[in-house]
Amino acid sequence: MDYKIKVIYSIALLAIFIFLVSSVSADLKDILLGPSPQPTDVSVQVNSAPTVTSIIVDGDGSPLDYDGVQNVLLLAATTKSVNVKFDANDIDDNLNDATATAQFTRAGETNRPAVPQTCVCITGCATDTRTYECATPSANAIGMEWYDDDGSWTVTVGISDTLGSSASVGTTGTFSVDLLSDITFISGSPIGFGVVSPGGTDYASLDLEIRNDGNYDATPISDGGNGDVQVTAFDLCDETAPFDCTPSLPASNFDASDDSVNPCDIGDGTALADTITTDITDVNLPRGDGTGGNNIGFVSFCLETVPALQSDIYSAKASHPDNNQGGPWTIGLE
Repeated sequence: MDYKIKVIYSIALLAIFIFLVSSVSADLKDILLGPSPQPTDVSVQVNSAPTVTSIIVDGDGSPLDYDGVQNVLLLAATTKSVNVKFDANDIDDNLNDATATAQFTRAGETNRPAVPQTCVCITGCATDTRTYECATPSANAIGMEWYDDDGSWTVTVGISDTLGSSASVGTTGTFSVDLLSDITFISGSPIGFGVVSPGGTDYASLDLEIRNDGNYDATPISDGGNGDVQVTAFDLCDETAPFDCTPSLPASNFDASDDSVNPCDIGDGTALADTITTDITDVNLPRGDGTGGNNIGFVSFCLETVPALQSDIYSAKASHPDNNQGGPWTIGLE
């Protein structure tokens, strides 16, 4: 009887054990028996990035004609609006118009603009090939300053599609910024030497203060500049003498320099000459935005000797009564 009870008891325990094992959680099974395989879906979306097919920069004298002449003519002492147009294609037809941008860059120069300019779609805006424009009509033109360096610049345009794939072209988009030579006299014009005496020497004028309103860098070429400040001088004619510029005060009696302290120091100046354009190599007139006078230069003049002339006014000017007088002196950039 005891044996039968033991068998029945053992069978009951085994049944209970089987029931517990069959109802154990999946996590416990994984712990006791190891993880079982789990199903997962797999998908890939194929998306082609947009491509930029053409870029045109229009900053010449005829804006928005997009004539393919990739040059920019800057404006003196002000901002030039430069227009950009480019075509983009997306074979999936999902261009994101809001991501169209353009920017100009050149090593050593400030990016124009600092943050890429947003462009707008102007044609084909519901197709897979669209034309975008950063231009004056939409107030999205890119501004370039009068002091921006001349030479080759890079235009980088960008466009993304609605899935985030993007296209960017910069190395093949180039244009040229032309050289702008433009100056303004701040003070010291007209040039005068006051009352002088025959036989007198070393009369200095007030400094001619000049502002550089362009991107011509009148600093030594060896330092990366473009060239020199130049003076074209003419003999000073007697304003009441017969019309033959006799007598005259020769232009060769004057010299020019950057010595504003004592322009008549021996060896400081460059001698001028009648009708000749002379480089004044020691005068610097850098390009700049005007901060701290970074685009200001000075030319100092000295009347070295006064010949034996009769008392009168001797001058060089556009409205001189002597028709043989060459005209006013001119100061410019090479």
